[in-house]
This record gives sequence, C-alpha cells and structure tokens, in this order.
Amino acid sequence: MKKRKMDQRGFTLIELLITVIIIGILASVVFASIGRVKEKGNNAKRVADMEQIEVALKVYRSVNPDYPDSDDGNMSNLSALLPNYIGKIPEDPLNRNGYAYQYMGGHDSSGDSYIPAECPGSQYVLGYRLEGDSNGNANGCGGDSADGYYIIYK
Repeated sequence: MKKRKMDQRGFTLIELLITVIIIGILASVVFASIGRVKEKGNNAKRVADMEQIEVALKVYRSVNPDYPDSDDGNMSNLSALLPNYIGKIPEDPLNRNGYAYQYMGGHDSSGDSYIPAECPGSQYVLGYRLEGDSNGNANGCGGDSADGYYIIYK
C-alpha cells in the first residue's frame, strides 16, 4: 500500500465544490440587486418625465387658452407641445406590457371637457405606472389603484 505524502500540493474535490458554491451564491445576490437598481432607475425616470411634461403643459397653458386636446389617453396628442415647450415627448423606459404614459386634457369641439368625471375641477390628467408596484395610487381621480397606475391631476 502506498503512503500518501503530506506535502502534496493541490485542492481536494470538496474544497473546489465549496468554492464554486460560494461563488454561485455571491453571483446570484449581485444579479438580484442589479435588477432592483434598474427598476428603481426606470421609476425615477418616470417621475422625472411626468415633472417635465407638467412643466411643459404649464408653459403651454400660459400662452394658449387651453391644454392640448386628448380624449383617449394617448401621449402623441401632446405633439402640440413640440418643439416650443418640450424637445421631445418622453416615453416610458419599458413602453410595453402596460407601461405607457397617459394624458387626457382639453375640450372637444362643443366645449365639453375630456377630463373623466372622477376628476372634477381638473384641467389635465397624466398617468404612469411604476415597476414593482401593483397597488398604484389613483389619488381618487380617474384611475383604478388595482391596475397600478399613478395619476397626476391638476
């Protein structure tokens, strides 16, 4: 029977497996936190976009008698803001699967407001959806908190 020398160099199979497992656990923690950081970044962009649109709407309204007309929630109806009031109409970072900005405002040709009845006294309504938030915050106006939309109404 051969005797094993105590001064042999190298790692045992158990030591290698434990090292691989530890590296795998650390990698999964890093990848999970990267996803949350991206989600927070997208949400911060959404809030900043809404603030930018609000400022453009206020400036537009200071020069015009009413806000741009939109009865269907489509952001393309804000093209009246281009190019004098906003450089480009912002889009949601995902812009798919229920993540899209919404705008309603102005009046139809007979003078009736496009604003939903749930928003009495409002001059426009902006809607956006945050990632990772299924509750939303309808602020009591024009939205269902179950669909996760945040509504800004002024």
